[in-house]
Amino acid sequence: MEKGFLLYVFGYMVLGVLTACSNGNSLTADYGDEEFKIISMIAPLSRTPQLDENGTGKFTDGDQNSLFFFSVNRDPISTYLYTYGLSSYWSDLGLSQEILEISLTGCYPPVFNQRTDVLQWDVSIDNAQKDFLLSAPITVRRGLTTAIPLVFTHALHKICVELVIDKTSVTDEMEKDVVITCRNVFPVANISLKEGVVKNASGSKTSFAIASKKATFIIPPQAVGDIEIDVHINNKNFTYRLIEKLIDGKPLRYLLGEHMLILKIAVSNESFSIVGQEINGWESQGEINDSIIF
Repeated sequence: MEKGFLLYVFGYMVLGVLTACSNGNSLTADYGDEEFKIISMIAPLSRTPQLDENGTGKFTDGDQNSLFFFSVNRDPISTYLYTYGLSSYWSDLGLSQEILEISLTGCYPPVFNQRTDVLQWDVSIDNAQKDFLLSAPITVRRGLTTAIPLVFTHALHKICVELVIDKTSVTDEMEKDVVITCRNVFPVANISLKEGVVKNASGSKTSFAIASKKATFIIPPQAVGDIEIDVHINNKNFTYRLIEKLIDGKPLRYLLGEHMLILKIAVSNESFSIVGQEINGWESQGEINDSIIF
């Protein structure tokens, strides 16, 4: 009977490298046809696949990960599309028999036709709405490792903007044309697959707009620079430069991966103010409060 190994996937708010562990039942010298399976959990920020409001959850049958296999010297060996609920085997990877120790990382959503170690993930394709999960590298021994834990984290940064409307002074007519825009963002995350990290952000600076009183923008980690949040309401525009805002009394300089910035703006016919700013859950980086006055 073919021996198997399980690939356990856990998600936490911090990157970690876990050593591979064995279930003690599948030690073998035959490295060809061992099976592997992924049993998964994911931590805060994404809304896909099955995640709660804080982004914690797990993969389920039918979900897919891309797995990237490297030699101990970090040379690319193989890329594999893993489907939860289906059987997968070491032999599917086409590895030569002399390769026993392997480093691997994974990501979600899966990527296809990836030929190099560096993946360019462009958030502008989905208007900065899609999360990207990335696991830290882990080293396993083929044929000996029967349970593989992968740590998936939310690789990007999330900005949440919420308008808190004073309904006693702001009419429905005033707020019907609300648009929230995030401006001057580098849209491309340059991701090292073998290291399991976002190295930097690049591309032509881009703006993303959401017609709503609540808006979320998932962008590559990057320096704050001249990133702005623009609120269009009641035929007027109000602009907030993030670099001018303070988090716990300190200027905001960098938007970290795995973190979320919350910008709460109180809106009334007399005032417009930021009432809360916070980066959290994913993991907290701060909250900004301000206001708008018409």
